Amino acid sequence: VNLIKKLNYGGKELRYYAGSPLIAAQLLRPQDRALLTELHPTDFPLLRNNFKEFANITTKRDNGFHQLKATLPPKERRGLVLIDPPYELKEDYDLVVNAIEEGYKRFSTGIYAIWYPVVLRQQTKR
Repeated sequence: VNLIKKLNYGGKELRYYAGSPLIAAQLLRPQDRALLTELHPTDFPLLRNNFKEFANITTKRDNGFHQLKATLPPKERRGLVLIDPPYELKEDYDLVVNAIEEGYKRFSTGIYAIWYPVVLRQQTKR
């Protein structure tokens, strides 16, 4: 909540809500590094531009599920894996489960967090 308040310059009115990449970036320590992926061609330039000033953040235009396979385990042998798919397709829910299972096989000491949408069941049936 404090991160969201900071983004809104301490105002009481919520004007901006940070997505998962910005929230994660605000929590990085100087010795930490992050890899952010975005598949959509129109969204990736925005992601890259928003994080170009962060020396410890790398952005890649790729499928995040593919990057999990390519980058785990990290050289540090510890870390947080944040999975935040678009959930545009119903298969995304299964892909998340598979990604956690496969990721754990490669990186059992990792911490896995899933950004999960809160929606009404009726909305998801549409």
